[in-house]
Amino acid sequence: MLTYNASFEKGVIRNLALAFPKFCEHLLNIEKNVKDLMIPFLIKIIIKCKEVL
Repeated sequence: MLTYNASFEKGVIRNLALAFPKFCEHLLNIEKNVKDLMIPFLIKIIIKCKEVL
């Protein structure tokens, strides 16, 4: 799952797992696969188009 703020989304998923024990295993598996889209911006991997040209 792609997110922009992984720590927040993981917290929401953990709270859902507590609220809905029937889906706990599935929700925690989703939590393990959360990827944060903020990281490339924080470490400045993203290159502006003008820099490439």
